[in-house]
Amino acid sequence: MNIILGFIDFSDEGNIFEKIEKFLKKDFSIHKISKAELFDNNELAQVDAVIMNIGDEDSYAVCEIITSIKNSRFNLLPIWVFGERELTYERLLYLQLGVNGVFDKSFSLSELFLSIDNSIKYPCKLQDQPKGIDSGEENCDIKLVHSNFSVSLDGNSEIELTKMEFKLLEFLSVKPKCTFAYKEIYEHLWHQEYHSSKRYRISNTIFRIREKLGDLDGSRYIKTVHSKGYLLNVEEVQR
Repeated sequence: MNIILGFIDFSDEGNIFEKIEKFLKKDFSIHKISKAELFDNNELAQVDAVIMNIGDEDSYAVCEIITSIKNSRFNLLPIWVFGERELTYERLLYLQLGVNGVFDKSFSLSELFLSIDNSIKYPCKLQDQPKGIDSGEENCDIKLVHSNFSVSLDGNSEIELTKMEFKLLEFLSVKPKCTFAYKEIYEHLWHQEYHSSKRYRISNTIFRIREKLGDLDGSRYIKTVHSKGYLLNVEEVQR
């Protein structure tokens, strides 16, 4: 499988595109997309994922691009952000907006592309499996196993969660396909008054659950309802 990456460059370094092109192994190809023409010529429809080199660009401009993609018909495209500076504050912000990974000055190109490779190629291989989590079915039944904080999808083997991950999934399972607001989720789990600055706690926990369920882009089990919260996209939950 040849993965096509859409590359958006915020930096002034003209050689970064060539550097990445040379580094890419045979399973990747790269397509440069201009920020100004992001949705022109249907360019995003031709790629499997988006990578952004943010350079020294301020976080507001980067957030605008991420939000534009997430609010478009390409909202399920995985997005990775990277830059050669410290991204401690930006990391949480971008993850809250739904990106799949953030790599700062300590990253290597090998680490970035292994993350993309694992997130895209492996789930695609699983689509040929007959059932359950390996099937790519949109609506599978979930069974919550309270005794060991694990979950089973369509009767497959149990997937272990942390106590907090389990509590969040259990809370969403009270009303499948119903949106739960960030405030509801936060105050139920952490028993504190909700502030938007604390949303990253929810986002990080959701990210870890999705990772364990093989659903990093949130297209199958836990869906993001933009600016509102999350919903559990299943027909039935065994409790």
